[in-house]
Amino acid sequence: MTNADSQDALILLGSGDGTFAPPFAFPLAVEEPVSIVTGRFDSDPHVDLAVSTGLGGAGSPNEVHVFRGRGNASFRRAGSYPVGRGPRQMEAGDFNEDGEIDLVTSNSFSDDLSLLIGVGNGKFRPEVRYPASFHSSMSVGDVNGDGHEDILLAGTYDVVSDRYDNDVMYGAGDGTFAAPVDLLPDPDPTDILRVGDLNGDGLVDLVGEDGAGISLRLGHGGGTFGEPSFFVSPGALEITLADANGDGLLDVLVTGGREIATLLNICDECDGK
Repeated sequence: MTNADSQDALILLGSGDGTFAPPFAFPLAVEEPVSIVTGRFDSDPHVDLAVSTGLGGAGSPNEVHVFRGRGNASFRRAGSYPVGRGPRQMEAGDFNEDGEIDLVTSNSFSDDLSLLIGVGNGKFRPEVRYPASFHSSMSVGDVNGDGHEDILLAGTYDVVSDRYDNDVMYGAGDGTFAAPVDLLPDPDPTDILRVGDLNGDGLVDLVGEDGAGISLRLGHGGGTFGEPSFFVSPGALEITLADANGDGLLDVLVTGGREIATLLNICDECDGK
């Protein structure tokens, strides 16, 4: 996670059993860091960082900075790329399916997305913009099971219907995306939406937060989902899906205030578990 005031990133090293070591700060030395993602942006085995900067005000930097990992929890600056205004959230994926990591930022002050296609040596092509109405969060995953990564936009404001929707931009697999369409037929306003296969059936599921708590919608295939079931009290500011304890199942990591909670997946019916 980033800290805009101290211009650093807090790093928590995982122990492999669902717990983490105390956080330590890594100085980023960039103005207004907002969002951070990890990945291998080059050919070495070390984890790299990408940090979006810019709160959207006058003079905000509005850039993505790349930091290449040294393999010892330290990083070195490796370039920066202009993006839209207020890139408050960033996600990584392989949108053109060339085996290299790409980046997309959600730009809250320019009402669009910035797509940065990776070229595999720690560098990225200049941004490509996609219009996107105001939304509360963004996520990446294969929603409809066609093998291509899509972009989910939670809490998108529809000026025509004067309501908030949960939208998806379907990916074509070549680095391009269709215009946003409704994902859920009758959604409640959702602040956060994440996609992943939590029950091991090969179909992606949705984990969200809409003020009533953290919800789980099991996937039915083809971009359709069941009714939500709630399993945690509200208050999440961020949700991440990852295998925190190395058992092969996606767990739910919840950030709220100054704490991180790990919700371990105890799926008894998952294949091989």
